[in-house]
Amino acid sequence: MYPLVVILGIGAYQNNDRPALILLSLSVSGALLAASHPHIQYATVGVGSCTVGGGCTTVQYELLGLSIPNMALIGFLLFIGIAIVGVLDGQLNR
Repeated sequence: MYPLVVILGIGAYQNNDRPALILLSLSVSGALLAASHPHIQYATVGVGSCTVGGGCTTVQYELLGLSIPNMALIGFLLFIGIAIVGVLDGQLNR
């Protein structure tokens, strides 16, 4: 998610719609990666092979019932929605 801040900042400064396509591609790949971790956490309980600070199935922090990987997935899905709106808006204004 961190490169998205720079990409969107440059796009806002230049006032163009090209960053929406970059945001969409990075957000889709990020969402796919972010979706894999909740699957590991909840579908393979007790089978994780990570050892530093607990296994991969360990939920270390929750807010409103959501773990950090779930929050990242929601963030990427919001970015996908924003990018789709940006791409469609850019196509309609041409």
